Amino acid sequence: MNTKIKKIITACALFLGLGLTAGRVSAAEDTTPVITLGTSLTASQKQGTLDVLKGALSDSSSYNTLTVTGSDLVTYLNPSGSSFTSSSGVWSSAAIEKKPAPAAGSTSASSTTTGKTTSLPSPPTSTETRR
Repeated sequence: MNTKIKKIITACALFLGLGLTAGRVSAAEDTTPVITLGTSLTASQKQGTLDVLKGALSDSSSYNTLTVTGSDLVTYLNPSGSSFTSSSGVWSSAAIEKKPAPAAGSTSASSTTTGKTTSLPSPPTSTETRR
């Protein structure tokens, strides 16, 4: 899979994770991080991905997990022109965490963003069996 497609899939997973959690509680009420895992990952890929994504959280002791399926892709991505089916494979995963707002009365005029680049387990090759 080329890099551009991987980036698009990762971005979609982030938006999908946000969309799936948005209707449950308002962001102001719940700041618990969410880790989304693609349903097509093997058990060892899921564990490896979970370990990597937990490491990217500011506090890995409390988070919710959500499995993203082909049906989720149909619901959230097909309206924008994609052509997924409910049996589409999903390997993309993401960690979504709301960062706290700056303290009231803060004199800082700028904000900083930190990011981590991590390597996730690879999806199966064309010679591996896909479910």
